[in-house]
Amino acid sequence: MIPFFDCHYDLLTSISMNMDSMNKNNNIDILIDTLEKLYDNNVKGSIINLFFMSKEEMKNELDIKNIDVKEMFKKSVEQLEFLKMSGYIKDDVKFIYSIEGCDFLEVNDLEELYKLGLRSILPVWNNQNRYASGIKTTNGLTEEGKKLIKKASELGIIIDVSHMNEKSFFESLEYLLVLKKEGYDPIIVASHSNLKTFKDVGRNLSDKQINTLKYLDAYMGLFTSSKFISDNYLNITKQERQKDFLNMLNYLINDLKYPTNRILISTDDMEYYPDKNYHGYNCFDLDGLNKEIYKLLESKYSDNIIEQIMFNNGYDIYNKVNQKEKRK
Repeated sequence: MIPFFDCHYDLLTSISMNMDSMNKNNNIDILIDTLEKLYDNNVKGSIINLFFMSKEEMKNELDIKNIDVKEMFKKSVEQLEFLKMSGYIKDDVKFIYSIEGCDFLEVNDLEELYKLGLRSILPVWNNQNRYASGIKTTNGLTEEGKKLIKKASELGIIIDVSHMNEKSFFESLEYLLVLKKEGYDPIIVASHSNLKTFKDVGRNLSDKQINTLKYLDAYMGLFTSSKFISDNYLNITKQERQKDFLNMLNYLINDLKYPTNRILISTDDMEYYPDKNYHGYNCFDLDGLNKEIYKLLESKYSDNIIEQIMFNNGYDIYNKVNQKEKRK
């Protein structure tokens, strides 16, 4: 069976919250159950995130009041290593550690975070910060944002443009193109953004945005929540949701000509999280994730293409960030 690499999964946040016994959302049993579902079903890798929202959202939605990015990141990674040593996660699973939303870190923090294992950043979440603007706001990339992107590119940290509004998105890619021409080799990913052609919501990307990603040789991760695929997601069966996902993938490959060696799949899942309106409409079940995705894709694509999309492209990203580390 072909293994699976999840392009965006909020595992570090899940670990951070569930390992805090004082947190109101704590449920270590659900976390362990989720890990066993995933890693007993041939999930062999993931870009895993510790995510940050505004101070108010962090307090109200996640019950987190004291925000120390470096300490939270360090403890989450340590706990993950403990879970691997304890056998809840198999040794051969490959992780890329990511921070989603850079609101609470300085550009100079990237050096220390890189030493702790950070290999990917999303400069913004949905709101505006000092670096750029998310989908709920209208401004673009700032001068400080350029410094963040340049520093990340120097270190070999992935730039993930999911959650950026269109202005920040295009200005970031324009700046990344400048860096490419100056000799930098940035790794660019849109890890969990679907297609506006199928569902016109802020997170999703227009054909023009996707063509720009293609021009910069970026990776595109399709998101498996049918809430971001179909307007009718509440009234359709799981099989119909999967068909919608396949139609979206077909459009990306056949109509937009996106190269199959740059396409991945992301679940963006966090099963313990209380908002089922967001996480409750996945096209696939976690405990059958690998088999269900393969069964769907094999109706249209060869094993070679399926291997690229399900695992090889993610593993290529993993190798790229490790190669950059070895060259330092």
